[in-house]
Amino acid sequence: MKRFILILEIILLSIQAFPQDKFGIFVRCGGQADFGSLANCGFSFGVAGSGVLHVGIVDISLGLGYSYKLCSQERSLVWYQEETLNIRHRMNFLNVPFAVSVQCWRQGKFRLKIHNELEYSRLFCHTAFLKENRQAKTIEKWGDVPREAANGLSYRLGLTATYDISEHCILSLTPFFGVKAILNQYKPTPTHPPIEQRSSLPDHRFSSGVLVGMEYRF
Repeated sequence: MKRFILILEIILLSIQAFPQDKFGIFVRCGGQADFGSLANCGFSFGVAGSGVLHVGIVDISLGLGYSYKLCSQERSLVWYQEETLNIRHRMNFLNVPFAVSVQCWRQGKFRLKIHNELEYSRLFCHTAFLKENRQAKTIEKWGDVPREAANGLSYRLGLTATYDISEHCILSLTPFFGVKAILNQYKPTPTHPPIEQRSSLPDHRFSSGVLVGMEYRF
């Protein structure tokens, strides 16, 4: 009973320390240029929703999102004669972003924050097809995606500029640079003699882009 009372007191003190106006719901969308890849990965686009906790000049957020990427890759195939195929990879990700932002400047309704983010990405659908023949598709979902390519981890560093539209609505813009520590990538091991196997699945190492978001603060 004493332990229960102690836990209840801690919860009540926490509620007093973090009043309702310290919490918010944040929705963002953005795009990034991907580079440092075995293929031409071009751009990625995504959207995410997060819960935000404001503690002084520090913002802590955790959310759930979706992103989409299209890569193209040339592959040489030797049969009766050598032929170069242009393979397109369409990838869909489920993402879990965790971010910590620290305010470094404030003037009226404007703020600047240093943005740090770790994002776990789960590749849940991969579609491969020939550029010349979109009908010939190979679709892999969840358990069909190669285990080596299923899970990825990215780190982003950026500078967030926010503007208070009203007491509850805050608009934000975040240019960033990212590094992917764990790639959603699969490289098949060559076999001798060659046998039927999965084709390679490329991913990017570096990225640069911008995030645009809107927060509703309670």
